[in-house]
Amino acid sequence: MQEVHNPRRKKIFSQLAIGGQTISQLQKRVVRCRAAGYQYRLASEVFVMIGTNDVLRNTPYNSMKLSLLRLLATIKNQGVQNIRLCTILPIHRATGDQRDT
Repeated sequence: MQEVHNPRRKKIFSQLAIGGQTISQLQKRVVRCRAAGYQYRLASEVFVMIGTNDVLRNTPYNSMKLSLLRLLATIKNQGVQNIRLCTILPIHRATGDQRDT
């Protein structure tokens, strides 16, 4: 996670996810944000862009959908007021079946 300067607010953190993580792995990481001694807390507004690795691993659509719903519920339960869900970028190395997901 890296800190980004924003003149209006004290701190903004980005990149809670780790490269290569799936939706369900990020959900577990978000749960750990509430653990005692863990230094990161979620802000009142969170932007989420996750799912590329799930597509590349041929994760079934329904499984991805359930994982994403769990992630969003976990974020909401941590007091986040605004969740902005972003679409993933085009995956150039994806197969035709993966692009149709």
